[in-house]
Amino acid sequence: MEAIRKIASRYNQQGKEGLLDRRHQHPGPKGFLSDERQAQLEMALQEKAPDGGLDHSRKVGNWLTELIDYQVDRRRGWEYLRSMRYRLRIPRPEHHNLATSAEQE
Repeated sequence: MEAIRKIASRYNQQGKEGLLDRRHQHPGPKGFLSDERQAQLEMALQEKAPDGGLDHSRKVGNWLTELIDYQVDRRRGWEYLRSMRYRLRIPRPEHHNLATSAEQE
């Protein structure tokens, strides 16, 4: 009922303009990382992982925890990987009976 009163009040004050959808005017909360820190994360992902393995959400979460000195969950690491369109690329396995180049010719 209160929502209807607010809409009616806006209509009385602003006319048709008071009834417009305003959801797109509010971008939402700011991101967890500043642009500078997100750039640092992108640079870190371009390098080889410290343990020599592949980067994944848990490693990104741990890296962020060290960067900002605040516990970051692995799900937040996954969100940042997805937002940066980072995809885990794993090389295809080789067949154990792989032929030599002479045999292929």
